[in-house]
Amino acid sequence: MLNEKQNIDGVGIINGTSTFLLAWLFVFYFFQVFTIFPAFFVGASMVIYSYEVDFNSVNTSSADYNLWGSVDNIINIFGTPAIMLTILVLFSIIILSRLRPENIVMRRFLFWVILCGIVRLNGNYIAGSFFGSSHYVWNWNLVTDFLNITTNILFKCIFVALALLIVYVTFHSMVYKVGVIFNPFGENKKQDMLSNILVPVFLGSVMLVIRYSYCINITEITCIVLMIVFSLVLYSLFIAKYKGTNNGNYSKEDESISFVPIIILLVVTIAGIIFDKYHFLVKESQYKRYFIENIVTLFVVVVLLVGFIILILHLRRNRKNYNKMMKINNENSIDLNEEVFSDFGVKNYDNLDKYNEMWKDFHDR
Repeated sequence: MLNEKQNIDGVGIINGTSTFLLAWLFVFYFFQVFTIFPAFFVGASMVIYSYEVDFNSVNTSSADYNLWGSVDNIINIFGTPAIMLTILVLFSIIILSRLRPENIVMRRFLFWVILCGIVRLNGNYIAGSFFGSSHYVWNWNLVTDFLNITTNILFKCIFVALALLIVYVTFHSMVYKVGVIFNPFGENKKQDMLSNILVPVFLGSVMLVIRYSYCINITEITCIVLMIVFSLVLYSLFIAKYKGTNNGNYSKEDESISFVPIIILLVVTIAGIIFDKYHFLVKESQYKRYFIENIVTLFVVVVLLVGFIILILHLRRNRKNYNKMMKINNENSIDLNEEVFSDFGVKNYDNLDKYNEMWKDFHDR
């Protein structure tokens, strides 16, 4: 009964909320950066704010009409961020699944980057498909529109349905990854789920709405609503998956409040407020399109190469540790811990090598 009445984990809520917000903003700005670069190199004018890239107010001339009528330009500007964010999500999945960083803040951050990345990709597409014409939304749904894939409302609905299915599958698969944040087999698993995932999403969403209340657009509203809805789905899937599963052999990882995400959030928030006050106008550039194509290609190659090297080093380290462990087990059939030494009259020892030799000599006789 005591375990059933355990309080919500306040530390988990604070760390979960701050890390969720940090991952949300990281994914958002990552997406924006790879929208700005292609637009800059193809010569599109834009006004950059901390909350959006405004193409509407500065693209009104006939030359701008010709620029935005090109399928290649649309694919470069709006297809690039979708591709790069997909790579980021896959890269985060590899790091979280294969490397599993020891730092719980990093594990939690990667966990949120995966979820926020999937929501961002699909939320932006849904907002652009359903609200693009009425709210002047420029999003990567224009890629499928200009390729004549989503030419009518039926095909748009099919693509949106596929987008929602992708979000659902992602959140369903992440049910098995909650162990990187807390113990899903513990007796306090429901409270841990609330403290580490559900409550942080609600608190973080409220903070985002308050922060951008004067400028929030339909795309951000769509992404926030999508995140809340599928967080509830994740909670339901979690309860169904781990229903009645209690195992006292798993101990809860001690955790203190992490101030690093909080400090970064404060810096980013202050910088964003200052940036919005002055904003930034980008006019037509003399650079050629192939510059951004080369930059994107180089970035993809470097990311894949670094990821491959990290994976190889991780596998080699695991193999080395395994061989080392097997060698130790073969050489010492009995664990030479403090209790064993105490049984042989050794109370205080400083030189373990000397006592190891003594034990081996005794064991060989």
